Amino acid sequence: MPEPGNPQALNRYGYVNNNPLRYTDPSGHALTCGWGEGGCESLPPPPPHYSPSAANTQALWILTSWFFEIGPEEQWYGPESPFTQILMHHVGVQRVREEWAAAGYPLAFPAPGEFRTFRIEETASTPLGAYVQENVRMLLSFGGFGSPTPEGPINPLGGILGSYDVQITNLGDGTALFLVKNETDWASGTRIPGQPYFFLPGLERSETDVFINLALTADIFLLPTIVAAPETIPVVLALNRGAWELSKAVPGGWGGFGGTMTQYYYWIERIPGQ
Repeated sequence: MPEPGNPQALNRYGYVNNNPLRYTDPSGHALTCGWGEGGCESLPPPPPHYSPSAANTQALWILTSWFFEIGPEEQWYGPESPFTQILMHHVGVQRVREEWAAAGYPLAFPAPGEFRTFRIEETASTPLGAYVQENVRMLLSFGGFGSPTPEGPINPLGGILGSYDVQITNLGDGTALFLVKNETDWASGTRIPGQPYFFLPGLERSETDVFINLALTADIFLLPTIVAAPETIPVVLALNRGAWELSKAVPGGWGGFGGTMTQYYYWIERIPGQ
């Protein structure tokens, strides 16, 4: 039975009171500190104070820098980043954390140089439901209703990161480096929920073109039809591929929007029992 005086215990799906960086639950019945000889006191210092408005600002920066192709193509964010703090508690990272523990905390997980992919559509019973859920949460966050803590459900992360890749490196000193990678490109931005299709492939900054962006604008109006009638997907894909090839054949540099951009989020945490 849940602890009657602890509201966190009412959520039977919440792992260790939604605080996996401080506690562990090896038995599945009660949380313990279990992080080295000093218990909870031996944890690394907590990240800076989380700010919902700062999370919104980071979300807008990622979208703006990607769409207008400004700033570096690779962006690195440490534990002071709001998105990094959200990811520390996110269901996808927690899932990989549990798989790593079940494997016995190997030096590299899932394997040297490899990443484990988590899709945001796994957060709901249907891919379309997850898409709607995460975008509603993002809009609520932008509207000033963001959760006050990074483990809260209302934040813009799921509306910006359609999927992400996780890699864990055991540093050999009782701590581990977590690295989360996300690519923002037209492929992820135009992927059809629940379908292995996207309107356009991921384009490098040198490949983007205004004609492609015009074709994507037209696709926005076709999206409801595509979701309702998946058999129309091949036709739309063929039209988009044609527009892409045509735009590359047009002489002159027309410029465009939305070249591929990669974000890396990283932090270090202690390994349970070490």
